[in-house]
Amino acid sequence: MMIVYSGKAKIGEKMIPWQTTFSTDVRFACQSIGYCCTSSNVRLNFDDIERISKEKRDFIEFDTKGPLLKGTTEGRCPFLSNANRCRIYKDRPFVCKSYPFYLSYVEGIVYIDVLQTCCAIYTNNKKNDIDFGQLVCEYFRAFNNAIPSEDDIRVDHKRWDALIDRVDMHQSLLGMYEEFNPGDKPSFPLFVTKFFSYFREFINAEKEYIAIELPTRRLYPIFATKDAVVVDNKVVAIASLREIDLSREAKEELKRYLKTIWRRVGTRLDLKQVPRGSDVFAIQVDAGKRFVLLIQFLALVIATKKQEKEISYSTIRETIFTLDASLFTPLDEIAQSRKKNFFREG
Repeated sequence: MMIVYSGKAKIGEKMIPWQTTFSTDVRFACQSIGYCCTSSNVRLNFDDIERISKEKRDFIEFDTKGPLLKGTTEGRCPFLSNANRCRIYKDRPFVCKSYPFYLSYVEGIVYIDVLQTCCAIYTNNKKNDIDFGQLVCEYFRAFNNAIPSEDDIRVDHKRWDALIDRVDMHQSLLGMYEEFNPGDKPSFPLFVTKFFSYFREFINAEKEYIAIELPTRRLYPIFATKDAVVVDNKVVAIASLREIDLSREAKEELKRYLKTIWRRVGTRLDLKQVPRGSDVFAIQVDAGKRFVLLIQFLALVIATKKQEKEISYSTIRETIFTLDASLFTPLDEIAQSRKKNFFREG
């Protein structure tokens, strides 16, 4: 049984319970690498705006979802110094204070999830520097006690575990695709061409993603062009891709990550059987299949760039660092939409 962080936070006159979706093996201590400050769209709440406006001007921009810290949609935060230090640290937005954790208030409990895009959670820290109870208090203050609507999504452990087990059955991307699409056996070049179109659509070809080289922790860009993926300023033409098998370590890491995704979706929802033909079950399974293929596709591209003979553990990890925030959907958003494709709309 997984042991998690848990407790209660005093919010007004109430004691609100909270718990993490991850185990106490995760101990966070910031490494000051600055990855999160170069790869995130920093959303602002009214409390953030009030604090920052006391010292700064012209720091807000807007999209369809509301206000953001200006410049963060294009890459490196303008308030990040060359020494990777925040120039507005004491007034930094709540999402910066809480990163890589994401808090959701669902059915009377605050759930704390963690993004897989932070080196600190993979470092063997002796202690955890985050006071989760204090973080919960700041969450309520920042978002004015917003309570999402109740949810009736049902999820199915056994079906998802079966999907994860498929990773063991195939060494390559094409083999996995054929497993998910019986009867469709395209040639590898045709398959890659077809899947590249989906990949470009998913990641938004106009956006530059930031990856991190392991174990050096050097940041590098990834983006798609019309017929290639540019990885660390090297063009990897889609026509040049060849099948590369997953190493044993890479396969185990992919399975571990898929189980992490399961915990995101399954924790605090009603875990009961879903009829085989239900819309919710179909959405989960279809999204899961695309998810597996998407990660393996980018891993194949990065491995090609590195000239690997098999896809390595570090390549899978770099892929997860690159895509996790885009594939991540906040738990409270999941709870508000029964039929939402919660793997793609992060």
